[in-house]
Amino acid sequence: MNKLSEENPSCEEELNPETMSIRELLVETYRFVREIKEEYDQRTETMEITSKELEDLFAMGDRTLTRWRTSGMLRFHVDEKGHVYHLFTEVFHDVKSGRIKAKGFNRQASLNRLRAFRLGVLKGKLENEDYFGYGNGAYN
Repeated sequence: MNKLSEENPSCEEELNPETMSIRELLVETYRFVREIKEEYDQRTETMEITSKELEDLFAMGDRTLTRWRTSGMLRFHVDEKGHVYHLFTEVFHDVKSGRIKAKGFNRQASLNRLRAFRLGVLKGKLENEDYFGYGNGAYN
């Protein structure tokens, strides 16, 4: 409760229409941002990343990734066709926690590349969907 409200509990009733309009816009903006964050979190949780994408992001070969998977440092999944994939959130956690270690592996640089990858994927998905009624990236 702010000082104005403490001094006058009915101050909300006394706010002029312009202030009330600003307040309503702030509430609406807050709800919109919360909805976007929930959508973003949901998409991030299900985001998959291929071994090839990891090789490119971490600038390493498939043998290193195989070694990490075999040793349990890097979690992975296999689809019905036998293709290996990784969940973005698991890879991010494995890097951030220090679970993945290798000579010359820069954890902070890798986290930054993973963040950029996530942003690029999400931005691409949003641009190619009819999102908030704008469709096909027309809102850019």
